[in-house]
Amino acid sequence: MTWLILAVLPFLSAKNPGSVTVSMNDFIKLVLKNNPSLKEASLQVNRYEAMLKGAKLLYFPQITLSVQGAPSPKYKCMVPQEWMNLVDLGGMSEKEFRETYCLTTDRDDNITLDLDGYVVRFEAKATFPLYTFGKIEYAKELANAGVRYSEANMKSVREKVIFTAKKAWLSSHAAAELMKLLDESQKLMKKSLEKAEKMEEDGKITPTDLIRLKLGENELNLRALEIKKLNSISIQAMKILAGKDVTIDASKSVEDPSEVKPQEVSILLKKAMGNRPEFAMISAARAAAKARHGLAKAAFKPNIGLFLRYRLTLSNSEDPKSAYLNDGLHGNSLAFGLGLEMKFDPSKMLTDLRLARVESRMANVKLTAARDFLKMQISTVRENIIYQIDKLSIIKRGIKLSRGWLIALEDQEAMNVVKPKEMVDALVSYFKLRFALIEASWALRLEWLKLHALTEKPGVL
Repeated sequence: MTWLILAVLPFLSAKNPGSVTVSMNDFIKLVLKNNPSLKEASLQVNRYEAMLKGAKLLYFPQITLSVQGAPSPKYKCMVPQEWMNLVDLGGMSEKEFRETYCLTTDRDDNITLDLDGYVVRFEAKATFPLYTFGKIEYAKELANAGVRYSEANMKSVREKVIFTAKKAWLSSHAAAELMKLLDESQKLMKKSLEKAEKMEEDGKITPTDLIRLKLGENELNLRALEIKKLNSISIQAMKILAGKDVTIDASKSVEDPSEVKPQEVSILLKKAMGNRPEFAMISAARAAAKARHGLAKAAFKPNIGLFLRYRLTLSNSEDPKSAYLNDGLHGNSLAFGLGLEMKFDPSKMLTDLRLARVESRMANVKLTAARDFLKMQISTVRENIIYQIDKLSIIKRGIKLSRGWLIALEDQEAMNVVKPKEMVDALVSYFKLRFALIEASWALRLEWLKLHALTEKPGVL
């Protein structure tokens, strides 16, 4: 039963105290509630839905704001000395002359901590996209494909969780049936052994006959070990999956598996292609690859849009000769009009385009590969179902023959002519076949479960 341990490892959940008896549907609901893989898939859906909402806002204007502040140092006017020698000051002091006739190019730009005040510059820019050569449409298609992919992935994960839960529940039910049959067989074998020991004491059978009977008991004991191991693993698997101690109601029988052979592979494959979420995932991946390719090509074209820009520069300098008063950008300015905008990074843009082409081809190849792999899976499961149906038919026929053998031996026992060896062989054969019937029925249910998982639409549970 290594498969069962491996099957439940991805679905570990927290353990809770207490034990409850559950039906299959109740058990599946518990597993779905506690399963972390399903929660992760649900969050992936939320992630792509958020991306889609963001893509729908790409038609809104892009606004950038910038605020800058800096200290305003005092500047010392530096009128060239040759000017001073040539000009009549007209009674003005040299300092007054310098402050009156100082030019912006004639100042000392050395760094100084002698500050005159500060300057603040504010700028706001809004760009309204008019035409982006499909960039916005491709971005929305990409986000839409992501939503479809994540939704299909969640359905796929949910179906896998349900499949694992059903397999664990059916395994536990089969183990419970085998345990009941084991108890019945051991009681009969014990009764036969007690009878044989008395017959051996009375000299009616030889010690060799008694040893043969004990060997038959040993065969059943070996089978008992396998059944107890299966039962223990099944219980632990259900406990891990449900997140608490659970038991099945073994008193209620499970519906017998269908012994009608499944449809042809071509019909089943066509049904699977239309129903299974895995193919919806591949379709969404192809759409995403196509959108990425479109985005990569559109990146080589500019965006056309309206722009609006406002700029304000303020200074609190008290010096009427502050250099900022000579700044041509000092004060308010407003501009608007049409514009082209493009970011050109040849290395990145060419690489993105080549990768998008490769991804688009890979998506088409994946569809073909997935179809072939699914066809192989369906063919294998279908053959397993046919094999198990034929096996069940043979086992049921064997049980009828074995039961007839036991009845005949009981008649001989009443006449004291039965041989213990024959009785042991008949008992062992009968119970082996009954054990095989339970196991074959369980295996057939499992194969039908696999075929349903491969071809049918995801169900409510």
